[in-house]
Amino acid sequence: MSARWAPRYSRRSFLKFGAAAAAGVLALRLPQLAPRAGGVSGLRVASALPRPLPGVQLLPFPEQLLDARRYAIDAALVPAYVAAQLIQRGLLQPLPGSSGRAHDPEGYFTVPFAYRVAALRFASERAAPRAAAWDDLWSAPGGAAWPAFGRLITGAALLRRSYSPNDAHPGHLAQAADDLGRLRARVVPGLGSAVTLVLADPTELGQAGGLRLPAEGTMLVEYDWVITGSPAQAEAARQFIDGLRPAARILRPDLPVRLIPLMPLSRTAQTQHDEIWAGLAG
Repeated sequence: MSARWAPRYSRRSFLKFGAAAAAGVLALRLPQLAPRAGGVSGLRVASALPRPLPGVQLLPFPEQLLDARRYAIDAALVPAYVAAQLIQRGLLQPLPGSSGRAHDPEGYFTVPFAYRVAALRFASERAAPRAAAWDDLWSAPGGAAWPAFGRLITGAALLRRSYSPNDAHPGHLAQAADDLGRLRARVVPGLGSAVTLVLADPTELGQAGGLRLPAEGTMLVEYDWVITGSPAQAEAARQFIDGLRPAARILRPDLPVRLIPLMPLSRTAQTQHDEIWAGLAG
């Protein structure tokens, strides 16, 4: 069922999808960011990466930052597809970074920090198959677990059908929704699941621990630091980010499967994603 199609994206194609913010239905069962939550050294800092730094809030649905009136955050570590939307909406303060990337060609708003890839974690290295597939999430005899990251699990359902995780076709998304409904009935809470969908550091792959990349290909997520607060807080936010000493240029991982970067969704596709998650939460 694997397809050989590989997406091509340019600066124009990446930026043209200035999608709407994830609707309120996404936040029905998610932790909310307090409008004035404390952060690091007086800053309000959030991270979409799991296991954030001490004093940094976890932001499981980074699209929430697009609602600038509701969430007051000074600095955030977000996926590149969200950074692109924030740039289009004029919600970022300048932050010199690396140039030459599709979503921030001049490197004016984003500092690259890390790459992560979607992977399957099996209960043990011994239990992990030699060649993993997306269908392992649906067929694991001991049940499955998924993270609170809508684009990741919906992307897995699309990839299972040999579609792109950025697919905006209404029929393809409807098929993914049906598949997720069946998977939802088999989700096992906690860490005892046979298979778990995770965001993995590429450096962890190939080591013991039951991590596998699906042979059909997987999702690639680049994370950038951005400044989302007011100009008054911008300098303090820059100093905070500089203090982390992120690499001036991070290298895209070279892995033996097709890597598909997550991109911004169109308004219509985002609405359908919202409806899918509202149905799963109901």
